[in-house]
Amino acid sequence: MSNDNELAVPAGDKLVTLGDRSVSYGPRQEFDGSVEPCAPMAAQFWGVYRWAGKDRWWWIADVADEDTARAVAAAYLLNVKPDWAH
Repeated sequence: MSNDNELAVPAGDKLVTLGDRSVSYGPRQEFDGSVEPCAPMAAQFWGVYRWAGKDRWWWIADVADEDTARAVAAAYLLNVKPDWAH
């Protein structure tokens, strides 16, 4: 049994943290809601997830590439809201 502080990051995903927030992002191949990672060259999209505690990651977004995934992860960590969300 793991505690809430243990982040079980999917293999191949990158983890970024800021304070008590954590975001994982990595390549995905299937659009069926699977969070199973794949090789970056086989990726159809990149999934971005936030740590929800208790061994759970919650989906934030699916994006086209790693650069966009990194930008979405950074925006989440900095609590940035898009213009249409104000």
